[in-house]
Amino acid sequence: ESAKQQAEKKKLNAFGVLAKLNFLKRPTEETVLLKDQMLRYEPFWFVESKRLVNYNCIVTYVVPVHNQHAISLTIDQQEDLNQVYPVMRQQDKSKVDIQIVEHCHRAIEYSNYLDGLKREIKSTVFTDYIKKFEHSEVEQVDMENVLQPLLSLDALTSLVRSELQNKTINATNIQDDAEEITSLYLYFRPVYAFEYH
Repeated sequence: ESAKQQAEKKKLNAFGVLAKLNFLKRPTEETVLLKDQMLRYEPFWFVESKRLVNYNCIVTYVVPVHNQHAISLTIDQQEDLNQVYPVMRQQDKSKVDIQIVEHCHRAIEYSNYLDGLKREIKSTVFTDYIKKFEHSEVEQVDMENVLQPLLSLDALTSLVRSELQNKTINATNIQDDAEEITSLYLYFRPVYAFEYH
């Protein structure tokens, strides 16, 4: 009933600006009548995923040397594998360049609402919809006029993988790279359509 009232308020705009300018056939409240109404359920997805990466980076750390008389540094790793680094001087500053391996762990997360009919609809529209209206989880949808998603599950997972893989990781080598979809929901929202003549 609420959707019907909203449609009634805007029914004169349904025929475009040119129809309003036509003095002979200008639409009026009395001449524009409801011909048909329809309810359909349109799909949209919510997906939440995560990419976990364990990797190494070989980098050079610049370590300042404060003793002005030092000519080299030794890092005591083991008795027979001491590594000696020469001290480099530039003007009144001294430093040592030490090549090390950084062991890194990174979690990349992706979360989004996507229109099931592949339209360019901002995810905030769906976020606001979820906040505004009640919804419940069901195992199977037993309603008439349910539109099947054009954005298939395979296409959705490919899109999510692409988003996760697009994040740059500066690594010398990667040990583990795992992706996981942590949440996946298919929503159906009621859409009311009204036809006027």
